[in-house]
Amino acid sequence: MKQTGRYTGKIRAYFKTIHVFIFLSLFLAVAPLCNGDSKASPSEAKEDAFLVLGREQSLAESYAYMLNEFGKNDLNTYARGIELYVAARAEFNGLIEYMKTKLIKAEPFNTSSDFQEIIKKAVDSRISFTAFIKEEILSKHVGEKGVVTDIIKSAGELITAITGVGKTVWLEYRAVKDSQKKELLDQLNALKWKEFHQIGGGK
Repeated sequence: MKQTGRYTGKIRAYFKTIHVFIFLSLFLAVAPLCNGDSKASPSEAKEDAFLVLGREQSLAESYAYMLNEFGKNDLNTYARGIELYVAARAEFNGLIEYMKTKLIKAEPFNTSSDFQEIIKKAVDSRISFTAFIKEEILSKHVGEKGVVTDIIKSAGELITAITGVGKTVWLEYRAVKDSQKKELLDQLNALKWKEFHQIGGGK
């Protein structure tokens, strides 16, 4: 019982930190929209776009951390969680690589059907992973379903948000000087998800 209580306390403390990060991320993302008298500059729009991908990266890796920290007692759950994370990571990292390749080739992608299909696969995989971790790890250890909530819950909302990311990044890349294009590509590259074994947790 003492050990269970200690784990519960660790989870609550960990997610207090996550809640602060998510709240600040959401605030920064919507703040430019709250002022009806001003419009986001191209630079601000780019940062908001990267914020969407950064939030997804942070959320997924935080959930993977919780799986690694508290899911090892049930090997079936642990293996399934890893499988779902690996699948979602492949889709999201593939999405970023697709964007980078199209940007370099100067091929429009933000309105293409291929881009929408790639986004949908990435979103479906991410939601499958985070829903599994909520159900199999968080609800059982913390005892409260929904103790952590995603900023964007539905597939439709997330698809719309990432579609907006694509439009913003495409316009930004075309607008900047050649010397700045590599920097933008590097920023995208930094938003790829880590491999599961690189994420902390466990003993």
